[in-house]
Amino acid sequence: MIGSLTRRSDFDRLRTNGNWVVCGSLRLRVLRLGEESPLLVGFSIKRTAGNAVIRNRLRRRTRAAMAEVFHQESSKYSGALCLAVVSPTADAIAWEDLKGQVAECFAKSGLLNE
Repeated sequence: MIGSLTRRSDFDRLRTNGNWVVCGSLRLRVLRLGEESPLLVGFSIKRTAGNAVIRNRLRRRTRAAMAEVFHQESSKYSGALCLAVVSPTADAIAWEDLKGQVAECFAKSGLLNE
């Protein structure tokens, strides 16, 4: 299950110890925790992406893509803290391409337990 990254201490740990992964219009900062931990995701979308409606749509689309990719094979993922930095160009990307970028980021970051 994907949860929300909300605690400041988690953001601080992620900032100091996390690694960046870049895939298209998505940058993901990841700190792997362990298989028993949940996947917690926070989102960062700059105001230059547009007004609140556009930023919220970007956040919802990216969260939905992550949830779909995660639930396809959730038994293969380990727990982690993630910060997703979404580019404004993600709004113009087709749904399947966005899911592909999310899957690529998850694979590159080592979240998959293969």
